[in-house]
Amino acid sequence: SYTSLLHPDYHTPRDERERISYPKLTNMALWMYLTGWAVANRTAPPARDKDFKLER
Repeated sequence: SYTSLLHPDYHTPRDERERISYPKLTNMALWMYLTGWAVANRTAPPARDKDFKLER
């Protein structure tokens, strides 16, 4: 999961675009791209934990 964590104004009328940290957004987008690229270009699929349960 990719997240920058929640803030008190998240998804409220006070959640304005001026609060976006564009350098942080750029770094997260690059991180997601590089993660996807690394997984897609592996010679073998990533290891999986058959007992993994996603908790929300």
